[in-house]
Amino acid sequence: MEIKFRTFVKEDKKMIYGRQALSVRNFTPNYAYLENEVEVMQYSGLTDDNDTEIYAGDIYKTPSGLIGKVYMDEGAFWLGHLKRPYDDYELLVYAYRDGIKRGHVIGNIYENKELLGGEAYE
Repeated sequence: MEIKFRTFVKEDKKMIYGRQALSVRNFTPNYAYLENEVEVMQYSGLTDDNDTEIYAGDIYKTPSGLIGKVYMDEGAFWLGHLKRPYDDYELLVYAYRDGIKRGHVIGNIYENKELLGGEAYE
């Protein structure tokens, strides 16, 4: 698996990728952003049906129409279904194996909160 990151810059309301995404340190002047100014998300190593890379923080729509958030917890990536509270989390790798690749990333939790029933990042 390739290790990649992306970073959402809160003030600029933009997502950055690549080496710049990791230019974050708390109170270190040679870094571009302070830790509290950004949200850093890791790549899961998986892609959706459009070959879009799936990152923690993405909003994902499954082939059955369920919408969920991608989480990273305890070293694994999880898909949290928003409309199935009784089945809160599913290990993303198992979901992927079971056909979730036919679904797709429809946004992320910072730029597209309206997809979760909230407002976009303010």
